[in-house]
Amino acid sequence: MKRKLSMIILLTANLLGIVGCEKEEKFSYEEPPYNYTPYVEEGADPEFEEYLNDFFADYLGDDYLSWNIFTIKAENFGFNREEAGEATWYYYEREEEGQKEKDYEELQGYYDILTAFDTSKLTANQMISYEALDEFFRRELEYANPENGYDSLMRLNYVDQFGGYAADFGTYMEAYEFWDENCINDALSYIKSLKTSFPTYLTYCDDKAEAGYPISDFTLDEQINYINDAMDFEGDYYLVDILCNKVDNVVFLSPKKKESYKNKFKQYVADYLVPAYKELAAGLEDYKGRCTTEGYLAAYGEDGKKMYEFLLRNRLGYEELDM
Repeated sequence: MKRKLSMIILLTANLLGIVGCEKEEKFSYEEPPYNYTPYVEEGADPEFEEYLNDFFADYLGDDYLSWNIFTIKAENFGFNREEAGEATWYYYEREEEGQKEKDYEELQGYYDILTAFDTSKLTANQMISYEALDEFFRRELEYANPENGYDSLMRLNYVDQFGGYAADFGTYMEAYEFWDENCINDALSYIKSLKTSFPTYLTYCDDKAEAGYPISDFTLDEQINYINDAMDFEGDYYLVDILCNKVDNVVFLSPKKKESYKNKFKQYVADYLVPAYKELAAGLEDYKGRCTTEGYLAAYGEDGKKMYEFLLRNRLGYEELDM
């Protein structure tokens, strides 16, 4: 599972306020049976509501974690487990030729549909979503536009001084919900997948260096220190207790099944998580010494300055910055 563009957390949960509705019917994405009427204010434009929900579902795609966090019943938005495949932790994959152009075209298509709506027909609440999406798309389109030359490899994502995606794993698992038995099995799949996901972060380091953006020794040391500190524990790793407590708190499993799952989490952490973390830390050691200049984006010249300005505007919401 690859990371999407600059994440949808703000867009989905806080700005659109969409949650899984409670219908029980079985259905396919092609023929969605969900009915938003009980959740839509009187006088709201139904076509705009459908656009919001379709965009939400399409943008989450096969990201099991986002479906788990932002919906209670993901299937009520058309999530199809068989089509999505096995749950895996975020991995790095080299961008295919022409992928940036495809992403830009897709985003532009969603934005064109948005701007085609007659805003005079939208309620005040719908206008909040409209304006939030309008700002989101304009920022994303600036970054995704190949003509602007922003290079994702300049950014620190999979490896950084705060622990990168290795640190994110624990954070996400703490927030992860066991809505049903599938979610429990998915959590086990996430842990198992670390053995294949983490090595791709070394490929990420290779690609950054080849593109002229090598990671500094300081950042690598901090990433390695985070992993080593996380692995310096006595007894069970802290996530074992968290995940086992989540199992104990579900109401849909028998005591025997609960015990079985708790034993699996202990085994998977020992067999997959711990070795994956240690192998990543050891692998990152080989990348030290490639870059002697600290400063992250400041070390990348004019391209780094341009990226910095974009990220600052994106984070602060300023249209113009006097740099």
